Amino acid sequence: RQPGSTIKPLTTYGLALESNLIQWGSVYEDAPIKINGEDWPTNYSEDSSAMVYSRKNVFVYQALAKSYNTVPAQLCQALTPQAVFDFATQKMGLNLLDQDENGFTDIDYSPLTVGALSYGITLENLVNGYIPYGNGGTYAKAHIISKVEQGNHELIYENNGDPKKVIDSETAYVMNKLLQNVVNNGTGTAAQLSNKHVAGKTGTAQINANEPNHALFVSFAPYSNPEISVTVQIPNGYTSSNAAELASNVYK
Repeated sequence: RQPGSTIKPLTTYGLALESNLIQWGSVYEDAPIKINGEDWPTNYSEDSSAMVYSRKNVFVYQALAKSYNTVPAQLCQALTPQAVFDFATQKMGLNLLDQDENGFTDIDYSPLTVGALSYGITLENLVNGYIPYGNGGTYAKAHIISKVEQGNHELIYENNGDPKKVIDSETAYVMNKLLQNVVNNGTGTAAQLSNKHVAGKTGTAQINANEPNHALFVSFAPYSNPEISVTVQIPNGYTSSNAAELASNVYK
């Protein structure tokens, strides 16, 4: 599946934090970059309607919360698509395409900035990528069964997800805060709960020109010590807010 904007924390924003290019309060202009002489990308957010950029300064936390496309495009340009691709695949574990026999590749601005991948990724792979942000920078493969013991407590199976430290703890902390802000003040407000704090990211993506967009919401809660992760994908033209609302119902 195409991840849409849910890829942003795992690519441009993630590497920008890890390399100290940005912090929570860094300021960028809501403006496009130039690709082959053309302005790219456009915004689809509450404050910048389709095909429009405000050209006003915005904080990084606002840009992610409102899912601006312009700021991650600028980050990708500054960091280079190759560096962002390497971070996403080698650190965050995303199964992105280097290049196939047809010349398709995810080492480009559109896949890494707005999640328009050559072939897409699985939801499991997408969710796994978020694990370090709720786990102090440690990546672990998602698994259902952790341990199986016989009646005499003899261990016959164990799977701890093969944990490994992939990003700095400070990077994970700041991104965790940024993802909380998406739910508290951004596109994910429909996922707010009264009894626990949720961190997450919304996204919408187009499968092809003949089908309506599908909506996504990737999240975990409580944000400080996650006990559960809920990812929702809805096809056929629903909004990412609808996906966030469904996630809140699961948490309840």
